[in-house]
Amino acid sequence: MCLFVVACGKSDDKKAPAPGTASATAPPPAASGSAGPAKVGLTGTLELSGALTGTVTWKDDLALNCTWIHDTKSGGLDATLSDGKDMFVAISIVTVDAPKLTLTSGKLKSAGMLRADKGFTLTGSDDDRHITATIDAAPTGDSGTVQVKGKLEATCTTVHD
Repeated sequence: MCLFVVACGKSDDKKAPAPGTASATAPPPAASGSAGPAKVGLTGTLELSGALTGTVTWKDDLALNCTWIHDTKSGGLDATLSDGKDMFVAISIVTVDAPKLTLTSGKLKSAGMLRADKGFTLTGSDDDRHITATIDAAPTGDSGTVQVKGKLEATCTTVHD
């Protein structure tokens, strides 16, 4: 990943603030106990059996994307989880329109995509920041069937962060 930053502006004699000090344009730190941006994260485990066997969890260097819309009581959770060794699993749960769960992994025969349309729930908070996925599903596809059991709790950013 490359990041290029270009800045244009008028040069003057002002010195940059010393490291660790607030700049004049920086927003003040959030007050203790205030509802500042939540750190994105995912807790919980999934137990897999069948065409894939193992226990997978999320680490902060893995992919995570989630959205909850409390007005419609629907949303989505996409995450990559790992057994900490050599198995990575991508899971996607969407409850907008027709609910579906999709599971993929390079460890599956032919690296296929498995799907389920039942055996899971996705609930969220009124502030759109928290999602809980409760899963007891058996997604199936050309690569076989994987029984997926567990609970995942996600903290998401929101469109108004």
